[in-house]
Order: sequence, then C-alpha cells, then structure tokens
Amino acid sequence: MTCGREKAERDSRIVGVSTSKLSPARRFVRPAPADTWETIAARELPDQPLADAQATLRAWNPHLALRRGGGFMLVSDIVFTEA
Repeated sequence: MTCGREKAERDSRIVGVSTSKLSPARRFVRPAPADTWETIAARELPDQPLADAQATLRAWNPHLALRRGGGFMLVSDIVFTEA
C-alpha cells in the first residue's frame, strides 16, 4: 500500500508535473448549510462594505455565481476568499 505522498509523486510523474513546483493554494471556505453570499461575505471580508464584499466573492467564484438557479451554494462547494 502506498502512502499519499508516494502516490502524489507517482501520479505527477505520469502527467509530467513536478509536485515541488506547485503554487500555493488560495484561501477558501466550505459553506455551512445555511450560508449565503451575504453571510460568507460578512464573516470572511469584514473590513469591506457588505455589498462590495459580496461582489468581490462573486468575482473570485464565477463557478458559483453563474450557477443556474441564482448562485446558491452547497456544503460541498469551495468558496475562494482571496484572489
């Protein structure tokens, strides 16, 4: 049985990508069941006016903002909280 690191190294060789050259990850949150754009904006970007914070989150998360049905969120979604 291989450990996670060994598997990642093996998989990276298959596709020709070095794991040592990966860029750092962006900060993100996973929505709670009752979260909305407004609640996440207020919690994650408290220094910005609420309307601006919501617009910023939508700009950073077009995969959610453009979702059919009005941009609702699922608990399995990833919401980026930085550019």
